[in-house]
Amino acid sequence: MDTYRIARIAWRLILMIGAAILLAWRCREGVSTVQVGIVFILYVAAATLWVRGQYEASTEAVRQDDESLRPYAFPYAVSGLVALVGFVLLVIGLRWDSGTWLLVGAIVAYFALGYLLMRFRGYRDPEPGDPDPGFRGWWRSHPVTVRLAVGGGCLLVSVVLVLVGLLALADGGLAAAAATGVGLLVAPIGLALLAEPATRFVQGRGHWPWGVAGGLAGVVLFGLATGVAMSRVDTPRVALIAFVVIGLLVLAIVSSTQADIAIVIALVCLMGVTNAREPKPDALHPQPGQGRVLVALGDSYMSGEGAKTYYEEAVDEDAGTHENHCNRAPTAWAALAGQTPRLFDSVEFLACSGARTFNVQHREGGEHPPQKVQYNEPATQLDQYDAFVDSMGGADTFTPKLAVISLGGNDSGFSTIGAMCLAPGDCLDEKDIWEGSLPQVETALEATFAQVSDEFPRTPVVVTAYPNPIYADEQGRPVDCPQVTLSPADLTFISEFLPMLNDTVQKAARSQGFFFLADMEDSLKSAHLQLCDPGNNDHPGINYIGLKSVGGIAEQRFNPKNWYHNSLHPNERGHAAMLQVFENWYEDDDNVGIRLGGTVRDRAALADDGSGAEAEDTDAVTTTPCDLVGDDQSTTVKCRDEGTRWAKGQVADKLLPGKGGWWGPLFGLGALGAWLLSVALFGTWKPWWGKRSPSPTGART
Repeated sequence: MDTYRIARIAWRLILMIGAAILLAWRCREGVSTVQVGIVFILYVAAATLWVRGQYEASTEAVRQDDESLRPYAFPYAVSGLVALVGFVLLVIGLRWDSGTWLLVGAIVAYFALGYLLMRFRGYRDPEPGDPDPGFRGWWRSHPVTVRLAVGGGCLLVSVVLVLVGLLALADGGLAAAAATGVGLLVAPIGLALLAEPATRFVQGRGHWPWGVAGGLAGVVLFGLATGVAMSRVDTPRVALIAFVVIGLLVLAIVSSTQADIAIVIALVCLMGVTNAREPKPDALHPQPGQGRVLVALGDSYMSGEGAKTYYEEAVDEDAGTHENHCNRAPTAWAALAGQTPRLFDSVEFLACSGARTFNVQHREGGEHPPQKVQYNEPATQLDQYDAFVDSMGGADTFTPKLAVISLGGNDSGFSTIGAMCLAPGDCLDEKDIWEGSLPQVETALEATFAQVSDEFPRTPVVVTAYPNPIYADEQGRPVDCPQVTLSPADLTFISEFLPMLNDTVQKAARSQGFFFLADMEDSLKSAHLQLCDPGNNDHPGINYIGLKSVGGIAEQRFNPKNWYHNSLHPNERGHAAMLQVFENWYEDDDNVGIRLGGTVRDRAALADDGSGAEAEDTDAVTTTPCDLVGDDQSTTVKCRDEGTRWAKGQVADKLLPGKGGWWGPLFGLGALGAWLLSVALFGTWKPWWGKRSPSPTGART
């Protein structure tokens, strides 16, 4: 290999590795969009040079009929050592909670493994006149045969692992998921190893008809798989996008380059980008002597989950980490209301994303099971409120102006319901699990609201309804729209279940005489911000699937299950609409007593003893299908476990043949079609350029 080619290889590789590490370093919390954009442009430029050099080298090897011009691959020992170093850095990143080291280690290991694979797929069978391989043995003298065997073996192992994993997915837990994941990761290796000899065969003299036939077959198979998939779903564009992505990845794998590695690195790094957390303003630090303090309790619909940025919490600031995921947002309606001078002086913002009733409650003596305190919070919400009251001079001298609370959604299984409705199948079929368990939610809410009432003896308490996210026509029926991929049955279940949940919350609020802000249910509807509302101009007030990482340690930032935490939560527009509903209620002439501090409880609610409803609910508790609100110590069958098992079973049923499935074979057929087409493209393109005399500098890389 001449010096010029060595220099070009080294220069392009150094640029690529440096750009990848720079991208990994800057893709973190708090980095501006401009910085990320600049670094990403540099990465794309370096990756283009790197991949283009590999492709040109592959092309030159065919044009010059010289295997020495193939893309350079390091010796096995070098690539293996670098891969080991990468794994060590990855472990260090996990051990010390460093996202940068984790990404750098993963990138280095990924690069090295890619070069191992490139070297393995680059050998050719010996030709007449080649030296005897001698002690290297038969497998070194028949590399193409070995590649075919290893590539076929990888595909076989992949199919077996995926089948085993999917068959056991519903009840197999982590082992089944791991088997499926490993199977999917092994498949690209098999495709790459089989692509090399197939492409070389098509490149042989007189073999181009085979390439044309294979390409046509690939087009037919890919088009057939894509067409059938699009005809079997309510949102064909989603199926089309999925198959286009599969086709592009297969094209990158077959290209005799490491384009697939460049793509994966970019996607993983970009998922680590999160907005900077904002410091809390003075209005969120109430001071002694302030008489108009708003207290906000509850879950994500109060904390502001779904926003672009969140407040920095004291526990994170003190520890230098970002492990608090209460996700209290500056755009949350309660935070905005507490900073509106005509309404309040300040706000004590205690609501926390994911809160359930036991995360709000406190017990005598202040002892809590571990699950009662969230995300490194100092205590449960009511215990934090007790500490806050002490800092304000004690209950004898301090009385908040108003307390608002949103609670019950997580106890009712919101997150699991969302997963079930997003999964294949109709979550409407399992509605009895959730509707039959609502009496448990009411019981848990009543116990929690009783403690809230004790904490706010002289303060009006307002419980808010959850906003309905789905638009319905004049007959009250949800409509199909491209903004969601939910089936009509899924939309129907969500639209029917949410009012039932709000009725449950309202009954529990009445038990303590709390005010209930029922108009909040229509807050998105009134502003034309519901999903599928034709008046939202493709800018709804609630996220459907909001892919965004979380701040925090590497284990959290790069955990895929944390990438969709913003989904099905109101965004900034949604919270602005919710704030408007609250302001209209608070400033209504009927509530002048609340504003003046003269009305502590809702007298109409106290007058309604609801005895008949309570008796009916008590009977319902004894027949509930599963345990919905039991804590992590519960030994009964949980609705969440049952719902998750159903969702995973639906995924397996849709991927495997039978039960209306066949998605797995369709994806496989699409990948096969893309593979045949890619082999035909790379196999027939290069030889047409014709053999020419070697250039002075040789190949590019």
